[in-house]
Amino acid sequence: MNQRLNIVIQELERGAFLKIHWRQFCKAKRRNALSRNVLKLNQKKVVLAQAELVSLLSLWKEMPEKALALMDELLLLNPFDAGVHSLKGICLLGMPNDTGGLTHLGLAAGLNPNDQSCLENFGKALKRADPQVSLTFYKDWLEIASTNEGAVIGYADALLVIGDRLGALQVLEEFCKKSIGHIEAKKRYAGLLIEKGCSEIAATVLNSVQPKTAEVLDLLGRASQTSNQRHKAVAYYREAACLPGSVKPGAWRAFTTCASVSELDSAYPEILSCFNESDPRSKARMSLGFALGNVHIKNGRSESALKYYQQANSYIAENFKQNMALWSELEDKIDAGWFYSQLELQTKPRKVLSKPVFIVGSPRSGSSVLEERLSRHSNIQGLGELIVRKGKQTLAYQGDVLDLNFDTATFLASYERELTFQGLNKPVFIDKQLFNVFHLGRLVRCFPNCLIIATRRDLYKVIWSCFRSYFDISQLGLHYTADVVQIAKTVKLMDRVIDTWMTLIPDNMMLVEHDDFCNEPISILENILSKLDLKWEPEMGCYRKQVTSCRTLSSLQVSEPVANYRHQVLPEVVEEFITSQLQAHMLYDSRESPDS
Repeated sequence: MNQRLNIVIQELERGAFLKIHWRQFCKAKRRNALSRNVLKLNQKKVVLAQAELVSLLSLWKEMPEKALALMDELLLLNPFDAGVHSLKGICLLGMPNDTGGLTHLGLAAGLNPNDQSCLENFGKALKRADPQVSLTFYKDWLEIASTNEGAVIGYADALLVIGDRLGALQVLEEFCKKSIGHIEAKKRYAGLLIEKGCSEIAATVLNSVQPKTAEVLDLLGRASQTSNQRHKAVAYYREAACLPGSVKPGAWRAFTTCASVSELDSAYPEILSCFNESDPRSKARMSLGFALGNVHIKNGRSESALKYYQQANSYIAENFKQNMALWSELEDKIDAGWFYSQLELQTKPRKVLSKPVFIVGSPRSGSSVLEERLSRHSNIQGLGELIVRKGKQTLAYQGDVLDLNFDTATFLASYERELTFQGLNKPVFIDKQLFNVFHLGRLVRCFPNCLIIATRRDLYKVIWSCFRSYFDISQLGLHYTADVVQIAKTVKLMDRVIDTWMTLIPDNMMLVEHDDFCNEPISILENILSKLDLKWEPEMGCYRKQVTSCRTLSSLQVSEPVANYRHQVLPEVVEEFITSQLQAHMLYDSRESPDS
């Protein structure tokens, strides 16, 4: 971290950043020369207009080095031009080897503290560099402008980065209650309410927003879908997709996940037209590819569906090459020492009022259905996929898997905040963060009384279900789902890890095969309850169309009878596609043959 950045941070910590002067950043040896330039500036009044800044940005996109050299020349003429400092900071942050982007954005904010964009740009950059320091910046900003929406949203986002979803929710709730309008803040607030499982409250907040933008309608669709209100979700998604002005590919994709066959058929010409008009290399084409795949698969046209899913996933595979093999690359690195290091973790377990149940395994392996059935018990609360941070990253993802210097205190504090955010109020809770499979030793050390349920499903069915599902591409750990081979490698890795934990911590572990659960759900549920010292409740065995809130891709599937999954057979064209992919990479094993 360079000297200028240190000065910025020091000023931030003192809560005085918005009051500092540019001269404080100047090196002593350059101060005289810069002062002379300032005198010339005062005479010439050289300040770049907005149009000139836009032109300079365009130049940077085409010739970055030339544009940066020009910016340096301009700053020698006018070291006080906040616009050039801001532009240079943004450009540097967008380069592979950032050297001073944050410093320039800080200078822009200090030189022009009344400029909303300068403050927002600096806050976003600071949040990436040091979330804790950014909190100080946003607090200072709010002291000066308590009703500023950008400052409130920035503060809430910074709290989210450090894993304090409850704090972010409270900040946004307070702001939205006392402020009229502020659509962006209400959208953030509603999004957190949906994550908390308060979809009805979220819908109330969103319905107060006028006019209804595509984003607002999309959120209303999510709120309806997570609370199993299919018809409302379909209506909101379609309205969002059909708003005049621009294509809404994400809304079309969401629409196809919950629409009926007749609803899909009526919308198909519009979706296809949007697909054909979109850039073949764009994110929009990817979203619309998943949408068309969903239309064809629901109509039984498996070959056409496969074609569109392949096109959609090719975008992810091409644009996220570096992330595709994150999990499978761990295969050779996870050895016996890795397992035992987690079990030898020195920690004093926190007292947790409720007994934790961790459901782990591969996505699309039946975890949501299992959680929904267990959550029907009066003493069990399903909390979905908890987001717990260890430092800057979530515990779930690859960056922390091999880190043996586990910060237990930070993790436990973050975990307790997350439980409070979710409103834990029952003796047993379920955390369905599937990638906790790589941290089971740590979790057992922190929660010795926990029960860990590993879900497993036929490899081919997992592959196909993942391949045709859209996962948020901003989530680092999920890019592997765009490639059949990577899915297979990741599932095999998870199976190996689960099998090892079964031998190391057998008292805490339980394996549930999805096919077995579909055939004998009551027997398996009773077995789980016995391990939790709970008695069977008839409600757990009943089919009911309306279910508790589900915030995963399985939000609609969980309302279906588990018997529907007993005899699912993959389309022949899909089996052939998966087999050819696995055989080409020598991953196919006759003992794991697809369903006949």
